[in-house]
Amino acid sequence: MVAENDLRQLVGFITASVRLVVRYPQPIMQVDELYVDAEFRKHGVGKQLIQTIESLARANNCQRIYIESAFKHELGHQFYESHGYEKHGYYFLKLQST
Repeated sequence: MVAENDLRQLVGFITASVRLVVRYPQPIMQVDELYVDAEFRKHGVGKQLIQTIESLARANNCQRIYIESAFKHELGHQFYESHGYEKHGYYFLKLQST
């Protein structure tokens, strides 16, 4: 999904995927990316994008919506929490050498 301004310029986007996971009886939705241009933050763009994903999750019978976020993205965390998302666990990363 994309968000555009009145001039039809891209100001934000969200991408997500629906997956079946063995540990849950229903599909889940994973938000892959959410971005809103700094100039357009605090204007409801992110809210509209996240609401669109939530509607798609309901339409796809998704039990949960997952969003990963690095520790340093504190403003993003505040945004997610203000929309009802809760901190839940950690994710782990290992970089492979080539």
